Amino acid sequence: MLRPAISCLILLLLKMHVTLAKDEVDSDEELDAEQIGGYFQGDMLMTSWQRSGLRNGSYRWPNATVYYKINSSLDEAHTDFIMRAMYLIENSSCIKFEEATDKQPYFINITNDKHGCFAHVGYLGKVQEFNIEYAPLGKRCFRLGTIVHEMLHSLGFYHQHASAGRDAYIRIIDRNIKKHLMDNFKKQSNKTVHDFGKGYDFNSIMHYRMDAFNKFKHGLTMIPLQPGAKNMGQRIAMSDTDISKLNAMYNCTVQQTESTTNLPVSDKI
Repeated sequence: MLRPAISCLILLLLKMHVTLAKDEVDSDEELDAEQIGGYFQGDMLMTSWQRSGLRNGSYRWPNATVYYKINSSLDEAHTDFIMRAMYLIENSSCIKFEEATDKQPYFINITNDKHGCFAHVGYLGKVQEFNIEYAPLGKRCFRLGTIVHEMLHSLGFYHQHASAGRDAYIRIIDRNIKKHLMDNFKKQSNKTVHDFGKGYDFNSIMHYRMDAFNKFKHGLTMIPLQPGAKNMGQRIAMSDTDISKLNAMYNCTVQQTESTTNLPVSDKI
């Protein structure tokens, strides 16, 4: 049963946001960049096996090494920004990113010429799409946290809000979601998503904001049911739990070095 304070918070948020039905969202600028690609949950390219709910260890990158190529049309500053995101992951885990040679049969092909930001989920043993639509540094797809978010997809992470046990932590407000986007809130089965015993994480860089895929400019689509959600949807850095899950997924033994535990609310970008 919800505590009275949390129940009051839900009612207040709904009163403030749900009633603003006149303000339809029709601009990409109003959305997180990860939502606009039109793929599963906005930014996930999925195989038929992954969509059917099969969990398979073969989706882990061999030897925890991710090979990549970056579109040569990107300028040095944008290329360095992508490399910085790779460094953040390397510095928090045993994952290594290596530039692919012409003979490398599998790698993530980092492009910037398509709409939105999106990536395949996990290792597929072939050339994999990874698109970051060109934008000024720090904006839209070129927020550092958004690039890390997409790289975690490539490493095998799904979205936190779609985890099997999410209903104990967030309430989905169906009436505020565009009908054709309802699948973006479909829960993954326990056969697909493994939390490695780390539990639900409001601070995860893989969690969407409370207004993700909303029908109205000020409408909420997710309401937290537990405390600790002030940074929900942040795109600053991996949370402690993100790092812990990544290390468990790839059997790493390094100490975590990044954290968003104490991020201020204003850093939810």
